[in-house]
Order: sequence, then structure tokens, then C-alpha cells
Amino acid sequence: MNTIDVTKISGGTKFDGYTVDHLIGSFKDDIEYLVKGKDNKNEDKDYMVFKNYQNDLRDMYKGRVISTGEIKNVMQQLIKGLNHLDLAGIIHRDIQPKNLKIEHDGNFDNFILKIANFGSAVKYKTRIVDHHRVALQYRSIELLLCTETPKQASDRWSAGCVMAELLKGAPLFDASHQLEMIHKVFTFLGKPDKVWPEYNNLTMKSYICLDGYNYMEKPDFEKEIPLAPKVEVGILRKLLAYAPDNRDRFNEEERNYLLN
Repeated sequence: MNTIDVTKISGGTKFDGYTVDHLIGSFKDDIEYLVKGKDNKNEDKDYMVFKNYQNDLRDMYKGRVISTGEIKNVMQQLIKGLNHLDLAGIIHRDIQPKNLKIEHDGNFDNFILKIANFGSAVKYKTRIVDHHRVALQYRSIELLLCTETPKQASDRWSAGCVMAELLKGAPLFDASHQLEMIHKVFTFLGKPDKVWPEYNNLTMKSYICLDGYNYMEKPDFEKEIPLAPKVEVGILRKLLAYAPDNRDRFNEEERNYLLN
């Protein structure tokens, strides 16, 4: 008997019919059932019942060196998946390796990547208060700084963290708590206030002193990930940009890498 995954898609906000229909359409080959049920507060919720995949992205690099071709394949499929969610107005909020399922034929030469676990997903422009739903190592800087209205670009930051981890073999930013993670990001990427005007409106700004950080025109990804090809470094710079609106401003070479 096949095992299944059950994902609640109400995610703290009631999705409208268009959003649910678009989400279902995006995953029509994977959804076994769409059901309605009650949660522990006896409230009506929508649930998607998925096929359960035995492997996730972590299995691709466990005990082996992942090739640059495999990294490109992962990122192409991940960005295309996020583009589908963008069209539906959905922010996944928990893009990380364990939520990226891998369907393959016995090896990783030919695989399909599936975005899974929509339990933290919200509709775009939804006001949120649970900033801690996203795994710390993949949480976007605006969520770390407690923005109340994240954009879909938050998922692109997480995708950048996934890409950096595949290239480096370890998380790019690793910390045990929120303030330490903010410190790690600011140390590597530099002060955010001049390149990201919205920074001054974020809740956590009042608790952070920027005096100990430097402005950086170009963070040194090459030093942190010395073997990364030039085009992949360029993509990382865009995905991990402070300003969310800059996270899809790829040049032609980067766009071809991700979409062709």
C-alpha cells in the first residue's frame, strides 16, 4: 500500500477558489485527493492528499558530491515551480531541502523535483505573525526581521540558500537563533539600509545596531564558495539580494541557466 502525505492548504488564511484551483492545477499529477475536513478547532479546512515520495533533496548530496549539472537541474525545476506559485499568488514560506521531494528511476541521473509541504503557505498580501514557521537556515532576511507582509520573493531567498548549500556542501548561513542569523547575514552581505529602503520600516530594526557592519558593494561569494561557476555566483547574488524586488533581475546568461 502506498503511503500518502496530507497537506492543509488553508495555512492560516482562507484561500479563494481561484487560488485553490490554480494550486490544484499545478499539482494535478501528484494530488490523489482534495478533501474538506475539520482541524483541531473544528474549523473547516481544505486538504490536499499527495503521493508520498521516499526521497528528498537531501538524499541527492548525502555521502556524495553533487555535480554542477545536477545543481542546474535542481535550480531550473525549483525556479519554475516557484514561478507557478507566483502566478497563484502563493508564498510557500518553507522552501528547504527536506520539502523538495525527488522522484527518480533508481539513480539521480534523471529526476523530477516536487515542491511539497504547504502547511506554512499563505496567500500574497496576507498579514502574518508567525515568522518562525520557516526553517532558520532558509528564512529570508525580511522574515528574520519580522515583516508582516512578505512577498513571493521570500521563497526566492530560500531557493538561494538551497543553491548555496548544494554548491558549498553546507548551509551558507547557519545559526542557533534569530539574532545570530541576522548577524551572520549582515556580516556576509553588509549593511542593508542603503540598498533596501524598506529595511527602516521593519519591526526588528529597533533592536539592531548597524555600527559594527560594513557596506559591501559586492559580497564575496567567490571566497565562501570558491568552486562555484561564475554564472551560479551571479544567480546567488540576485536570489540573496536584500531588496525582495531585485531577486528576479537576472541577466540573459543567468536567465538561460535557470529557464532553458
